[in-house]
Amino acid sequence: MLHKKKGLFEKGFTPNWTEVFTISKVQRTDPITDHTFGLKDKDGQFLLGDAEVGIDGNDLIIGDKRYRGTQCLWGLITMKNPEPSFATEEDKDKYWEILEKTNALYTVDVRG
Repeated sequence: MLHKKKGLFEKGFTPNWTEVFTISKVQRTDPITDHTFGLKDKDGQFLLGDAEVGIDGNDLIIGDKRYRGTQCLWGLITMKNPEPSFATEEDKDKYWEILEKTNALYTVDVRG
């Protein structure tokens, strides 16, 4: 039995656990940054999906195309759960174009 029914506002517990769990590693995670589909740094080279990404100032360069790097576009590219309402339609269009061009939606690095 893992629990015992208690009356309303009754304190206490029944000590009946038979297993002891030990924490062997604490994995620190960043709840904001997208480590699955977002921008990766591999040996000093930035990758998005299966494409190399050049960065010039705030701009992103993918293949032969330069994308003006606005705060909204960077948020869409790097955040795990970006709030779409903060981005302009132009930035959303650029974001989807980048995802398609880099195959970022189809390339998952399970190693993080």
